[in-house]
Amino acid sequence: MITQLINDLKSLDLTQGWGQKLFLHYQRQLRHVLPNTLPWRMESYFRDTLFFQRLAHLQQSQAPYALGVLPADFLQTPSVVLTAHLYSYRTVVRYLAESGLKIALLVSSRVYLKQKQIFEAIIAPLADSPLQERFLLLDAECPHVLFRAKRAFDRGFHIVAYVDGNTGTGHRDRVGDNLVPVQFGQAQLQVRQGAVLLAQWLQCGIYTLWPQLDNSLQSYFRWHAYDTDRTASDLIQDIYTDLYEIIRVYPAQWECFLYLEDLQ
Repeated sequence: MITQLINDLKSLDLTQGWGQKLFLHYQRQLRHVLPNTLPWRMESYFRDTLFFQRLAHLQQSQAPYALGVLPADFLQTPSVVLTAHLYSYRTVVRYLAESGLKIALLVSSRVYLKQKQIFEAIIAPLADSPLQERFLLLDAECPHVLFRAKRAFDRGFHIVAYVDGNTGTGHRDRVGDNLVPVQFGQAQLQVRQGAVLLAQWLQCGIYTLWPQLDNSLQSYFRWHAYDTDRTASDLIQDIYTDLYEIIRVYPAQWECFLYLEDLQ
């Protein structure tokens, strides 16, 4: 199946149709962030990004990954965990669940409606206890989501969010989105800071957990703890700086170039 997927993407025509339209959008976004990218690399990155996106979907519930050692205080104390749409981002949820953690995942309304069953199917087989005691999906656009997140936190759930979700990144002014500017390579993004503010309100730790892919197509994870005794905008900038350092080296592993709004 993987061989067929590779062949299909190699033969994708980028001079017409949806392939051309998506490729032009992808190039435009990537050039804002990494303006010195050579044209031939751009096409290679684009095809690789499509490959990783589809491979992630195929492997989301059962692909092996390199076992990492999570810190004891992280395992024992509920916290806010931020991740990103790096390959394979859905394995983050499975990795945390298989580590014995209870997870409340913040997602956009669109994802909540379309992918609720996908996430539940990934988590359900991992333990004998009822699913609702181990996994919750929270609509990040619900007016009462912060209070629902706090109730979950008080029940011992780690709050997990995708910091680069497509409802949380862009450059257009949107009333009520609580956006802050961050420098991201050569681009400037306007990014939601709600998850960081939530961690400060809960007075808990905040971590990033970045999924990545090695040369054998196996996932592994990098985690980092942040000092929450700082402004939310400073924390968001640090988090995006760390994310950029991954994307600078492995741009094809960041799915968001496919659908971000036009960057500055």
